[in-house]
Amino acid sequence: MLALVTGGHGFIGSHLCERLVVEGHEVRVLARAGSDLSHLRGLEVEIFRGDLLGPLDLSEALRGVHWVFHLAGALKGFREEDLVAVNRDGTRRLTEACATHAQALRRFLL
Repeated sequence: MLALVTGGHGFIGSHLCERLVVEGHEVRVLARAGSDLSHLRGLEVEIFRGDLLGPLDLSEALRGVHWVFHLAGALKGFREEDLVAVNRDGTRRLTEACATHAQALRRFLL
């Protein structure tokens, strides 16, 4: 199975990625440019550079994906409108892209 993990470079996401790899799954991580990928060091994962709010066409990130684990989100240090943009609008953009482009999708975990 191929899993896309948003926020996979974070503490929780990296542990999920590790578990998926150990269980024999392919893992693709959606990570913004400049993200700290140190938690993924040594893991065989594909890094797909992009931002849920940027101009990225998510169809490429979703190609062949069976599972989406959406862990990305802004938690602190932002203005309210930034939190809404990332957490609400980014999630909406991802779910809409899944509905349109993720033909093999079996599960979406938020």
